[in-house]
This record gives sequence, C-alpha cells and structure tokens, in this order.
Amino acid sequence: MLLRNDDKKRRLEDRAGGGESVIAAGTKVKGTMSGQAGARISGSLEGDISSGQLVWVEKKGRVDGNIKSPFVIVEGELNGNIESAEHVELRTEGRVTGNIETVIIAVAEGC
Repeated sequence: MLLRNDDKKRRLEDRAGGGESVIAAGTKVKGTMSGQAGARISGSLEGDISSGQLVWVEKKGRVDGNIKSPFVIVEGELNGNIESAEHVELRTEGRVTGNIETVIIAVAEGC
C-alpha cells in the first residue's frame, strides 16, 4: 500500500498503530514473531518478525532474522533482510547486514 501525499507523516514513528509487542532490554527471545500489531525490540530476538505495523529495533536491540513489515526503523543491529517494506529508516547507530526491499529509505549519516 503506497501512501498518498496527504497520508504521509514526517516521522515514521508517528505511523505506529495502536498496541505493540515489546522485547525489553536485557531479554533474549528465540522464535518467530507474527501478527498485525507493531513490535519494539530493545532486547535480543533470534528469529523472524512478520508484522502489519511498525517494527522498531531500538539502539540496544538486536535481531538475528528477517523482518517483513510495511514500516521499519533500525537504530540497533539487524542481521537479516528487510522485506516488502514501504518505508525504512536506518538511524545513526543502526547496523544492517542483509538486503533491504523498500519503496522509501532514509539513511542517517554514520549508519
């Protein structure tokens, strides 16, 4: 789904829908996450994520697996691919080892 100009919001995090799954800092999870709610990763996930909303890998977050989501922010570390994303933001401290398939990408200096 492409966004019309009047549907676009300046910050990607403003597009987050209601409710999200959270993996807190210091928590390690092994397995697959899937659902329509968004996800915020502050800890570590070994497995794939499939979401209908925003997936946010925070500064201390790490994902070893693929992310399939329309909106993705990477501030931490992703070892895997980002698939079918409409908008991806790679922030200053973000690191991605993998392929990115997206319509819009924003890459911060230092990423």
